Amino acid sequence: MQRRAFLAGTMAALPAAATTASVTLKEQLLGAWKISDAETVNVATGASKPWLGRPRPYTGMLVYLPNGLMSVQIGAARERARADAGLGNLSADEKIAYLDTYYGYYGRFEIDEAQSKVRHFVDCALFAFETGVTLVRTFGLKDGVLTLKTDNLAASADGATFNRLTWTRA
Repeated sequence: MQRRAFLAGTMAALPAAATTASVTLKEQLLGAWKISDAETVNVATGASKPWLGRPRPYTGMLVYLPNGLMSVQIGAARERARADAGLGNLSADEKIAYLDTYYGYYGRFEIDEAQSKVRHFVDCALFAFETGVTLVRTFGLKDGVLTLKTDNLAASADGATFNRLTWTRA
């Protein structure tokens, strides 16, 4: 019992910076995050637009588990569903409209601490073309805010773009 009291007292005496400095980036990422905002940014001009043209506000959750599994779900603003809006009761156009406001995938992840990158190895995704791919994100952590930036640039009529998503602890 005295050893526990000693250890507890020793930990309490350490400055906060000393205890957080030993925490790895992976340990800082672990847990659940809720989306704050998302935007698509033009590389040349720095101008930003709503993420992938989807309307704000966004809702969503990103989860990193200690065993290396992850999941992300994001929904954009959309019209309220009809009372009978079960999947079988929707028209093809209604299904497409709902599909266009949702994004999600799950799989495994790994952290490259030296480059501040996280790799998402997608096991299954809403969009079949993302299943089996590795999505690389540069990340930053500051004041409890996680920022993920897509590394793969997308071509648009206005030039190359990337996506920047910000998250706070859930």
